[in-house]
Amino acid sequence: MMMRATMVIALAAACGSVSGGKKPDGGSNKDSQSVDAGNEDGAKSGTRLKLQWVTYPDGARQLAGIMDTMLHEQCYPQTVNGGMYCAPSNSAISYGYYSDANCTQAVAAWYYCNAGQPDYIYTYDTSNPCQSTILGLYQRGSEVSIPSGLAYEKNAGGCQQVNFGTNYTFYGLGAPVAVTTLATMERSEPSGSSGIGVVSYTSTDGLVYPELLHDSTNNYDCYPETTGAGATSATCVPDVDDAYAGYYSNSTCTTAVAETNSSCPVPTYAEVPGQCSNDLPTYFQLGSTEALSTAYYTSVQSNGTTTCQGGNFSGVNWYMLGAAVPTQTLTRAPEMVAGRRIQRIQFTAGSTEYPDYALYDTTEQLECESYSAGNNTYNCLPTSSAGVNSNYFYSDSACANAVDIVELYRGANTCPAPVLPKYALKYTTLPNGCSTNMPEVHTVGASISTLYYKSGTTCTVYPAEPYEYYLVGAQVPTANFATATLMTDP
Repeated sequence: MMMRATMVIALAAACGSVSGGKKPDGGSNKDSQSVDAGNEDGAKSGTRLKLQWVTYPDGARQLAGIMDTMLHEQCYPQTVNGGMYCAPSNSAISYGYYSDANCTQAVAAWYYCNAGQPDYIYTYDTSNPCQSTILGLYQRGSEVSIPSGLAYEKNAGGCQQVNFGTNYTFYGLGAPVAVTTLATMERSEPSGSSGIGVVSYTSTDGLVYPELLHDSTNNYDCYPETTGAGATSATCVPDVDDAYAGYYSNSTCTTAVAETNSSCPVPTYAEVPGQCSNDLPTYFQLGSTEALSTAYYTSVQSNGTTTCQGGNFSGVNWYMLGAAVPTQTLTRAPEMVAGRRIQRIQFTAGSTEYPDYALYDTTEQLECESYSAGNNTYNCLPTSSAGVNSNYFYSDSACANAVDIVELYRGANTCPAPVLPKYALKYTTLPNGCSTNMPEVHTVGASISTLYYKSGTTCTVYPAEPYEYYLVGAQVPTANFATATLMTDP
């Protein structure tokens, strides 16, 4: 499975793994030091904005985010009402939702499995369906009772009821927060007119926060994308809005076309997805428009063969593919610093180095990711493309013996078999229905060819799909894996 690599790991307030992710405005997702020292990868704290690091005892560390010491809040660079700021991360979103049938009392929905409460609420411009724009920031207001989660949404059809169910808590908007209370930031471009360089966000107090890469040769922002754990190289693919090109204009599924929302601006690039689990996508310029009454797509059948099927789509414009978009390659390898169990994994392109979110555990001899255990502690658990599927499959024709299954996507019969990982991660469900933040680590057991599931009261053979299935083995204690602590620069 292809993996997007980002330098910045998710803020410590988030649940689960600290791998990268998107922020509300679409942004993507490292020991104690003085303000001017310890600037690994060009990162440096300011006088107000301090870097946070997930720090392992033997010295390895990862950039984990920013602490605004004036607001006592973790923050992230994002655009608010046209300006770039380090805006609070522990925030909910008011995205055109209201508590009343007249759509006058704005509310923000907060998923009940999230820890604690939001400190702030962002409001969004919902008039443009093609772009999410943050208009303003508010203090969290009082909790609002919305029976059965039946809130209202303002859209082109007026004020209409929307059912959130019982899994959300709603908050009103409190006092507005002036953007002047936030630390301003700006984008700092890499030097040089060719090759790959690091784009950073900087603040007037001296913070330098590396964020993504820029391909100066081809003139686009990009991020390293790999085929997963163990990859020795990565492709720096465009970090831009692109059209999906997983459809075809002919019934043999040989002429690819890209689709775009007919009401949105036309993007520059089209992304053609890979066909097998370890294929990276490829990118093309958009070509001429194509009038299609029927578009076609490939589907992997239960016997592993691929068929071409047609369908009709509304609200879509179609484009032929133009010239291929050139991409650059980075090497990828652990640093292997003597005396460290945990090693950072670096991408390298010429003189540019850029760390992956994954680490390398020299004791386990595998890649791992930092997962929050709460109380500012982390464990580096094995990176795994294998998820555990629970409470669905049975090993016998009477559906009497439930089994946990590790499933690995393969694709069509022509695709190579996926690499069997040493471990799989299992999230258990708490009594309140939420998943645990820290997954269990299990070994991967024997393969199983025939599985069953319940269809009503009938026990039915589960159709063979483009997956390979394995039983879940013994649980491995979390204490076996390296522990780290979240630290904030002084």
